[in-house]
Amino acid sequence: MRRVLVVGWLAVGCANDPGSDGAPAPDAGPEGAAGLEGRCVAAAGQGEACVAPNADSCLEPLRCIDGTCVVEAIEDGACASSGDCADALYCARHTGDGQRDPRPVCRPRGGEGEACMRADGSCLYPLRCIDGTCRQRSAADGPCSTDTDCATSLFCQGGVSEGDRAMGRCAAEVGEGDPCDPDEDACGSRLRCLDGRCAPRGVDGEPCVRGADCATEFYCDRVDDDRRDRPRPICRREVALGGACDPKESGMCEVGDCVGGVCRDDQPAGAPCRFDTTCAEGLYCVR
Repeated sequence: MRRVLVVGWLAVGCANDPGSDGAPAPDAGPEGAAGLEGRCVAAAGQGEACVAPNADSCLEPLRCIDGTCVVEAIEDGACASSGDCADALYCARHTGDGQRDPRPVCRPRGGEGEACMRADGSCLYPLRCIDGTCRQRSAADGPCSTDTDCATSLFCQGGVSEGDRAMGRCAAEVGEGDPCDPDEDACGSRLRCLDGRCAPRGVDGEPCVRGADCATEFYCDRVDDDRRDRPRPICRREVALGGACDPKESGMCEVGDCVGGVCRDDQPAGAPCRFDTTCAEGLYCVR
């Protein structure tokens, strides 16, 4: 399972430091504090202090804005990201000339044909901001900056952008056995580019470069890729809850995260963590 690291920014003590009540902190396990990012703490309620921009530092559906947990912002309300704004609104973090706005506020999302700011994701779903205009996803040979700008079964070839100008073109995905460029996601669903050709995503023991090269329920084991007897990383099956793991390997656990050398989930308050998703409901990971 692939996870995105989302933690707060407060400092906490090491694994053996006493808690706020003077009691010893929960044991971090055989790896000690090294490799752990923080500890699970209770999310704040409305009007209480929070850790921006960590959305999980507030109880749902509150948002952390200017260091305080508040309800979703309405139009012209202050925001830090679009997640702070009510439905059909986005956080306008950039001015018309592309500069960062020091005091961003929530604005209505654009409809089809309306002007947009790609950096802010200002279009109504499922429209995309392409060449400065909200529009449907591009057909073959249409402009794009990323694969998500293209219709189903297409990818963005040469996908880069200059400001809001899309420089790539949508092209048909490549089938199994056909030539491919490893720097582009040209291969179709459930395929990856291996040695210059599209091949099925890897299973246990097959070579990989990144997590997306491996099939569902497998991860790309890169920890020992410098070993002489294994010249390249390989796909391995994800580890179930309670199984042994290595905290240096991202996405190794099927659920939760590697804490103390074991795959854990629903960690209680005060327990070590690296991800908000490792903590129990109503808690988040802060460091």
